[in-house]
Amino acid sequence: IVTGRNHHSNGMAAITELASGYPGYNGVIPFENAFLSEMLTGAFGVDAYTVQAWLQPNLSTIGGDPQVLWSRLSSEGFERLSIDQTGALTFQVQQAGGNPSVTSDVTLPSQAWSHVSAVRQANSLTLYVDGKPCGTIGGAPKPVAASRFVVAGNDGQGYLIQFGVNELRVWSRALGGDEIAANLNAQLPADAQGLQLRWPLSSD
Repeated sequence: IVTGRNHHSNGMAAITELASGYPGYNGVIPFENAFLSEMLTGAFGVDAYTVQAWLQPNLSTIGGDPQVLWSRLSSEGFERLSIDQTGALTFQVQQAGGNPSVTSDVTLPSQAWSHVSAVRQANSLTLYVDGKPCGTIGGAPKPVAASRFVVAGNDGQGYLIQFGVNELRVWSRALGGDEIAANLNAQLPADAQGLQLRWPLSSD
């Protein structure tokens, strides 16, 4: 649902095909019912963005390959946030001009909720866990236009996540540490400055 069209949830099969007398459906969805992954390609600032979420990892399900929380893909490579079997987060860029990577100096506990933020500010990458900085690195090349955005999915470089995700937020600017600490438990207004997308991913 997060990474593409879903003809079951939006009823497009009934509207476009069953209603016409066709005895079934083949998943056709009109172009105007845009993919969320298509919408996300324009949700980031040119030189800055922030991605946040509450995570509840089950470390016993993570093997030797990382599980991907989100990935921003382009013709030149990717920018990605992932978690490994120890509970460490890695925020990395792999594209022409440089391949910087920062790994958190703290680990997420298994089967407990933690708040995670990944901040891209010009040429720096910074990670926060529960509102506290836990790793930063410089030397990142300038972001390029994204062609695809994957949330909680397989970007070809890691595996599908197998744990809880809640309150996913995408910002078109780099949030500061004080702001991250202040809003991680806050209910934000829809018009919060730079807040491009928000998914509660819960029953409320």
